[in-house]
Amino acid sequence: ESEKKWNNGQLNGICKYWNDKGDLEYEITFKNGINQFPETTSYNYITYLPTDYVNDTLKEYPLLIYLHGGSARGSDTLDLYDAGPFDQIYRGRTFPFIVVAPQCPKHLRWSTENWFEHFYYDLIKKYRIDTNRIYLTGESLGGSGTWFLATKYPDKFAAIAPMSGFTSHMDFIDKNIDKLKNIPIWAFHGKIDNVVPFEETERIIKKLKGKNENLKFTSETYVGHWIHWLIYPNQELYDWFMKYDKRLKNNN
Repeated sequence: ESEKKWNNGQLNGICKYWNDKGDLEYEITFKNGINQFPETTSYNYITYLPTDYVNDTLKEYPLLIYLHGGSARGSDTLDLYDAGPFDQIYRGRTFPFIVVAPQCPKHLRWSTENWFEHFYYDLIKKYRIDTNRIYLTGESLGGSGTWFLATKYPDKFAAIAPMSGFTSHMDFIDKNIDKLKNIPIWAFHGKIDNVVPFEETERIIKKLKGKNENLKFTSETYVGHWIHWLIYPNQELYDWFMKYDKRLKNNN
């Protein structure tokens, strides 16, 4: 199978990957876009803690989870500072919440393995996290992962913000679309995206209209795949996240 097809999402069949030495490293069977034999595994991640975290030992903090795009996959966590909230943190920005970015292994996707359960429980054991205020965002490959994880674990997130992600390669999302109806969603996609078509987000938004009362969709007419470079530097998205708490039913 080609790496391009692997990156964009295997729908059905077997996807194989050979390394530079010619050795078979991965052989994964997909049905309707879902790995049929996922292994429970652990992903590396980086963490940002608010400036008062050490001093205020009784306080629980909101958590923002950021899923990177395809180019940051691998094992070098320094790549996670190239975009998203951690690009902002690298530039000196501070946040009043915990920020965590896991790293997807090379040639895999956020939906390939059972990594999230271990990741989630490791975080809440290690850090003082307000589990009613966990937010999820990501772009491109991470945008697709944001849709997938919110569909699979709808009880975990107070709000999500997917950007420029494929959705049509996973029947799992379409068949479980109602699981997203109670999660506040702010989706983003550039209309001239030539990497992931604009329609990949538009189709999900259409399915959710009339079902989700906290649904926003920002589309930029003259912006392509890199819409996240316009969004993550601005405060508006983070203020929107902080409005939502699972304990409160009406956050409008």
